[in-house]
Amino acid sequence: MEKDEVHLVTAIQPECSEMRAENLTALNYTSLQCVGDAAKERVIIEEVAPDVMIEDRPELIKAFHGAGIPVFYPDWHPYTRGMEAFGTPFSHWNQIPELFQRMEA
Repeated sequence: MEKDEVHLVTAIQPECSEMRAENLTALNYTSLQCVGDAAKERVIIEEVAPDVMIEDRPELIKAFHGAGIPVFYPDWHPYTRGMEAFGTPFSHWNQIPELFQRMEA
């Protein structure tokens, strides 16, 4: 069975990385980078180059879409309404596996 890699890139400052790693111990991820707000877009597009992004910031949803990266975004935030042209909305985290399966089909 093929496993997917999960790389976490967060806009929180690098000095918070230890606390973020502790918060995410239950999640089976490949790497965690706390890069700060200004570097997040560049790091994801140029270094991580993911097959898909999960993002909630409208400007980054648009940027990743523009870079050819499919984006899933939570639709429960008022600020993500109307982003359908740039990504795929989801209403609950348990929908993510199904969205991945649809991508592979």
